[in-house]
Amino acid sequence: MQWGIIGLGWLGSALAERLKILGHESWGTHRSSFEMTQHDLPTHPHDVLFLNTPPLMTLAPKTFARKAFQTSAPKVIFISSTSVFGSGQDSVDETTPPAPDTPSGRWLLETEGALRSLFGSRLLVIRPGGLIGGERHPARHLSGRKGLSGGCDRVNLIHREDLLSLILAAPSELSLLHAVSSHHPTRADYYTQWSQKLGLAAPEFIDEETSKRVVNSRHAEALIKWRCRELDWL
Repeated sequence: MQWGIIGLGWLGSALAERLKILGHESWGTHRSSFEMTQHDLPTHPHDVLFLNTPPLMTLAPKTFARKAFQTSAPKVIFISSTSVFGSGQDSVDETTPPAPDTPSGRWLLETEGALRSLFGSRLLVIRPGGLIGGERHPARHLSGRKGLSGGCDRVNLIHREDLLSLILAAPSELSLLHAVSSHHPTRADYYTQWSQKLGLAAPEFIDEETSKRVVNSRHAEALIKWRCRELDWL
């Protein structure tokens, strides 16, 4: 099977490596030479188109979808985000109507809809939580900071290895998948523990709740053998 990966960044490059191990072929684009806002899709053969770009706020969602619609691939995967849910929404899953409260969240939701209107059942939308893995962990950026809000908010995260497994394991009939670990400690507890584990100065959080959001998945738990459900290694 041949994959076309639009966005060979931190996630896309790891996907290409996993595909190679599994005996699949892939090609991809990198932002150094390809911009969705300026270029048409490459014409290389592909059976799956993997759309993995950050929110392109200067590109209208319908324009993004029309550019993607140049593909003839029978399967299209769009990486969205759990940010399509607002901070006032509490326990959500794939059946919950999103209510984004950020410009990027609204762009992603509109793009999901625009892609769905063109691709129909060919489209799988995956909404990952925050990503960790390798050298990437939010604790590194929060280390030593004081007065951080939302200490009682719950984390909605996933390890890159588990996200890759979900991307590859999602059945063809699935149209929407939340890719989030079922482990939801508070931000204060989780990032303090990880700062200690990494030998960093612990952040100091205000003991308050700024977001009620806890993202759940109706499908993810049964699709893969989780490697990092407890979010406890990199």
